[in-house]
This record gives sequence, structure tokens and C-alpha cells, in this order.
Amino acid sequence: MRKRLVIALGGNALGKTPQEQLTLVKNTASTIVDLVEEGYDVVIGHGNGPQVGMVNLAFEYSANNGSGTPMMPFPECGAMTQGYIGYHLQQGVQGPCRSHQGRHPKRLPRNEGRAGRHRAEGPLGLRRGVFQVL
Repeated sequence: MRKRLVIALGGNALGKTPQEQLTLVKNTASTIVDLVEEGYDVVIGHGNGPQVGMVNLAFEYSANNGSGTPMMPFPECGAMTQGYIGYHLQQGVQGPCRSHQGRHPKRLPRNEGRAGRHRAEGPLGLRRGVFQVL
């Protein structure tokens, strides 16, 4: 039986901008790939507080400055940030999986989520900010 490892990334550990987040995720990804290659099932959880605030403030600023953009409620901002954080994590781990000297985990990362009543597979649609590398 394989050992399962849970990695929790706090929202502040993911940076203050999507660009900074991409850099930080790439730095974390090689360690995650190493753990998978050592035989661990890895489950990654993440926070998104700073990211939700950033998205909400951007919508608020736009809505208050005549752009015609509507205000966006916090739950929707949370869903947006879960989606792009999950996508960045997935992309960050897949790159090293593909280029790690020809050694590949059996399966690449997948996001687990729901879109309405239908299960969403792919880069978006996280459920509670969790995805697995198996």
C-alpha cells in the first residue's frame, strides 16, 4: 500500500499576483514530483484568501470606475481563484513530470471538482481547493 502525503499551501505562500504565483509554484513542483517518484500518493490543498481579496478588489475598482463591470460576490471570487490556483498547481507539476529525465508518475495531476451537477475534469473546477497527484 502506498503512503499518502498531504501538502498544504497557504494562500500567502502562493504569492500576491498570478505572475508571482507561477514562479512560486514552479519552485514547489519539483519537490512534489520527487515525492511522487519516491512512491507517495500526494494530495495538495491550498488556501486562497489573498487571491480572493485581490480579485474582489479588482472587480470593485472596475465597477466603481465606469467600466460597466458588475460587482462580484465573494463566493464567485473564491471560485475564480480556486480555478486559477488549481490550474497553476497542475501546470507546475505536469512540467517536471514530463521532463524529469524520462521518469513519469503513472498518472499526472487531476483536479477534482463540480460544475453545477456535473463533475468537472480538467484544469478548472476545484472542490475545496484540493487535487491529487497519483
